[in-house]
Amino acid sequence: MKEFREEIIFSSRDPLLAKISWSKASQWTETRLLWHTEWEFHLIKQGKGAYFIKGRRHNFSANSLVLIASREMHNCIPYPRSHIDKGTLYLKDGLIYTLVGKLFASLNNNRSFRLNEKESTQVEFLFKKIAYEQEHQEDLWQEIVKSTLTSFLLMAARFNQRVAPLPNENRLDQKILEYIESSFASSITLTAIARDCSCSMASLFKSLKHSTGLTPKQYILQRRIIEAKKILLEEPQKKVSVIASQVGFSDFALFNRSFKNLTGISPSTYRKISHQNSNNYY
Repeated sequence: MKEFREEIIFSSRDPLLAKISWSKASQWTETRLLWHTEWEFHLIKQGKGAYFIKGRRHNFSANSLVLIASREMHNCIPYPRSHIDKGTLYLKDGLIYTLVGKLFASLNNNRSFRLNEKESTQVEFLFKKIAYEQEHQEDLWQEIVKSTLTSFLLMAARFNQRVAPLPNENRLDQKILEYIESSFASSITLTAIARDCSCSMASLFKSLKHSTGLTPKQYILQRRIIEAKKILLEEPQKKVSVIASQVGFSDFALFNRSFKNLTGISPSTYRKISHQNSNNYY
């Protein structure tokens, strides 16, 4: 079963305030770049791996909380033979600010926080409480969910404040990523990347694979699709064919095929559903 395929998390008629899911790494067969407007919080109960978030690699282990803000490009890189058990909380961007104002307006560079056993147990309890209330929907369930979410978000803000920003650990990784970020929409070649970053082709592959879990060609293709999704959401009047060319695709059919393969839906369907959901905040 493949869990990497992104989908629209909240439907336009979804009554839930948040979504909780539990998954294991045995379901992950490969890694892919993701981008969406929801926030994600991953409670890692078991296993080791890394998340690539906003151009940086963030390692995690058991009892870690991983934070991915709205519109941050990301993916998960499970370590080989590491059995990961994690719970995930998805929240709409608007709901974050409704509950805790601008508490997350100034995030540091770190996105992975190591918790002690007590803190991990508390977060797991809050996740399960939210899931229970939304499943059973007894009297005042929405108010209880909001209160529980507020408690969790305050804890997450505390974790964010106590961790120092990450140093720039691998300058070659960052140099390659910065080069691709400035050039992916053009006719970029791997030879040009290696030449301009002053590295061998082998170092290019090794560095990018370590940081993102993807080969250079995979990363460039998926980065273009991520950019297309942003434009589809932010510029609803722009033609899809124009967007395809704008993000680096000379072949419109290849763009459509790649977009559907990575997201499960066509570009036009993605635009339609995204705009139906964009004003659906609680």
